[in-house]
Amino acid sequence: MSHGQIDSEVIAHELALLRQRLSRRHSHIDEHLLDEVIEDALLHYCDCPEQFDGSQGAPLECYLTWRARSYMSTELRKEKRHRQHERAAGVSEKDFEKIVSEVRGGEPRADASKSIPSYAVP
Repeated sequence: MSHGQIDSEVIAHELALLRQRLSRRHSHIDEHLLDEVIEDALLHYCDCPEQFDGSQGAPLECYLTWRARSYMSTELRKEKRHRQHERAAGVSEKDFEKIVSEVRGGEPRADASKSIPSYAVP
């Protein structure tokens, strides 16, 4: 395997380990968010494998867990800011969707409350 080539078996193995580790430690977090941050961590590793330096003594699993947690923190902060702005404006997401729909001259979407996933914020 060359430096720029990633073994798909390694990725599949790491995916399973990451999913197990993060879902056990962060059971209060939405599964879709977990899947997203795990995917982002693995894709980042595939795009930039040189950023992981195994000679430092840390296994790939630790690096990927760190990367996924970093992405998770970022997403949770975004979600928290979104909710704070929503409360400050005094408009819920469902109400906002209804207002936008009325301005556009249509009916509100049936899944308006599902348009942005709600992640648990610790």
